[in-house]
Amino acid sequence: MDIRSVEMAMNLAPDLIFFVKDKSRKYISCNHGLVRMCGGYAVSDIVGRKTQDFFCEKLVTRYDHLDRTIYNGLTLLDRFDFLHDAQDKPVWTLYSRAPVYLGGDEYAIMGVSKKLPSF
Repeated sequence: MDIRSVEMAMNLAPDLIFFVKDKSRKYISCNHGLVRMCGGYAVSDIVGRKTQDFFCEKLVTRYDHLDRTIYNGLTLLDRFDFLHDAQDKPVWTLYSRAPVYLGGDEYAIMGVSKKLPSF
């Protein structure tokens, strides 16, 4: 899988949040949607860091559980998520997460979320 090509494609859809995490759960790729959600300015602000660098402990615990589920071979499609962005604004998303093959015997977690409109 060419992660950089997927990252570029995901940047064409500003309402999407995209990331890939390695086995240590560090972000190895993301788009500007995740950058904005985490309060960063560039992809380099996110890559190499972990979920706990950006989100509260309750979300980190939930996301770590989801990551372990994916590493056990499951794919999660079209699930709702409620969180707060970097400005503490409540956000609903519709997300999917799946394992992705990187080559050799390496796998990672890919996540794609769509921010839902707020009323």
